[in-house]
Amino acid sequence: MRDGCSAKKLQIMKPDYPGTPQIPYQGYSIVSFDIKKDGLVNNIKTTESQCVISRNEDGSILFKKCPYFKKISYTAARYIKYSPPTMQDGSSCSIKDQEHRFSFRKYRHKFKDQDQFLLYKDAQNIRRQDFKTDIDLTVYIYNLFYKPKNTKPLTEPIKPKYRSLSIPSNPANSQPSRPLERPIQPSGPPLNRPPGS
Repeated sequence: MRDGCSAKKLQIMKPDYPGTPQIPYQGYSIVSFDIKKDGLVNNIKTTESQCVISRNEDGSILFKKCPYFKKISYTAARYIKYSPPTMQDGSSCSIKDQEHRFSFRKYRHKFKDQDQFLLYKDAQNIRRQDFKTDIDLTVYIYNLFYKPKNTKPLTEPIKPKYRSLSIPSNPANSQPSRPLERPIQPSGPPLNRPPGS
């Protein structure tokens, strides 16, 4: 909605994928346009075209300006169609300066973050893995983008939050306090002692 004028997007054409299997381009483009009273678009311009270069240390994708998505995005945007825009009172209107983003992905994996992409080396590493379930695959991909934080060893003493935890109420009759340690849960089946041991 803009200035009380609103329209519903009805049709989007998927652009042709640029590049070749040997040189796959990934990235996104942004097109701007106006919506006419009949729901068709005009004044189409490709305002942005960005290619995926690599992944930063924090897991985010590094983009670089490139020309590969401009022409095909313009061609696809010509087929965008909306319902005829109307005002709240039902009268017809037009909308200017709208935008749509086209994403170009070689690998069919859906992300909530539209700025995330699977790189070629990511796909190669995934193919080498032996994932038992889809959850294992999802966790693996998640860790590519969101690096796990360094955690302290489980046996490191926990510093007491309150002073009363480290100082006994009756120091004369109490045993020396031992540092609290993080509990470690046993893993695997229970160990059974052999008969006669």
